[in-house]
Amino acid sequence: MNADKALSNKTILVVEDEVFLRRLIIEVLKELDVQIVALPSADAGYDLLEKKAGEIALLVTDIRMPGHLDGVDLANIVCKKWPHINVVLTSGYDAERLVKLEQPAPFLHKPWTVDALQDAVIKALIKSQGNASDDQP
Repeated sequence: MNADKALSNKTILVVEDEVFLRRLIIEVLKELDVQIVALPSADAGYDLLEKKAGEIALLVTDIRMPGHLDGVDLANIVCKKWPHINVVLTSGYDAERLVKLEQPAPFLHKPWTVDALQDAVIKALIKSQGNASDDQP
């Protein structure tokens, strides 16, 4: 599968509470020619997904955030309610929360490199493209 096709017309939801990192992720992912929606909490991400999940191809989320939900909670909800959305998780802390994941997802330990983030996103979008075509008759 062609990576360009997997990226075209895709929207990524970025959920990161640290303003600097959220802006950095936006800048890094803009290079992939995708649409980006960025929010500061998993709670806000969930609210957006309730309204626009059909428009989102990928969730990139930090694990630890203020609010009711954290990134793992949001990833688990996404896997159940919106299985067409793939997930990439990131955190600067140890990955102990990952044991709560109901389905495996790529994990990037902070500090990640630009190449590592872009590579994880491209792979997840290609995977979602494959999942979408699996749903076709």
